[in-house]
Amino acid sequence: MGLSRTVSNADRLRAAGQYLHNRVTGRPTSLTLEITKRCNATCDFCPYWEADEVEEVKDWTPVIRYFQPLQVSITGGETLLRKDIVDVVRQVKDVPGFRYIGLYTNGWLLTEKLVAELTEAGVNQIQISCNYPDERQDTERGLPGLWKKLSTFIPEMTAKGYDNLSIGTFLCAENLDCVVDLAKVVKSWGCKHSFNSYSRLKNDNQEHVLPVEMISKSRKVIEELIKIKHENRNSLTSDQYLRTIPTFFEDGQRPGCIAGDKFLYVDQQGYVKQCPELPPIAHISNLENVERQPVSCGMCWYACRGEHQTKIDYARVKELVES
Repeated sequence: MGLSRTVSNADRLRAAGQYLHNRVTGRPTSLTLEITKRCNATCDFCPYWEADEVEEVKDWTPVIRYFQPLQVSITGGETLLRKDIVDVVRQVKDVPGFRYIGLYTNGWLLTEKLVAELTEAGVNQIQISCNYPDERQDTERGLPGLWKKLSTFIPEMTAKGYDNLSIGTFLCAENLDCVVDLAKVVKSWGCKHSFNSYSRLKNDNQEHVLPVEMISKSRKVIEELIKIKHENRNSLTSDQYLRTIPTFFEDGQRPGCIAGDKFLYVDQQGYVKQCPELPPIAHISNLENVERQPVSCGMCWYACRGEHQTKIDYARVKELVES
């Protein structure tokens, strides 16, 4: 069983060709599958764990076959609560064409057996959400012992050769003073690190939004993260995107959303949306009538949007090659 899911140069060429094909044909290059809203954490910035259980899509192949996305993000809720999670990954991978698959989890349910099965099924990146370099992670998620689990399990897996584990961190008021320390810890674990910006959009919780008096400090923190990123060569986030995060917090919005153009979203019931916070525009049972609408919202600056709006220049290409 192979442990590596690193993208080869040949795959990069296939990906470039498929990217061009999707842009010419008007298909999105990225598709997010929200396979469940169920969650074992109780984060105050997300209401999903409070949601009523509903019937969840079992077969995702129609939407993959129709849109032919270059990248698929499998998210939740907590994805690993799906007992058929490995089968879900196989469905996405087995549709012909190049496909980079990312799976998102809080890490509590990860085991070596499951990492091996997900890797073998085709997951290129298992991203574990972590915002703190200590037990504050337990408090944030309402999962006592989570930090101990992550800080033990992840380095064990990377030492055994699994190169597809990564940490995802969103920047907010509470972790601005420790996110640089977290970046150093993640490097010592031997895995990749990506960053996102907090948004109140999902749960209308402004408690974690950077206040005006922290904007200047956030820019200094961002520059330190960029320095660490280039020294370690383990970051999945572009310099361009990182440097726009303080501006987003300063302005309180980021106009010009391209949701529905380069990326689409499908919820656990099969409804296709331009963004998880927007109304459905289709259902996977009838994809021939997808009608995308102009988007005026600018209340988030999540990486799924922000990275799609970065300029593809020499520096960005160099970052992608080195990552």
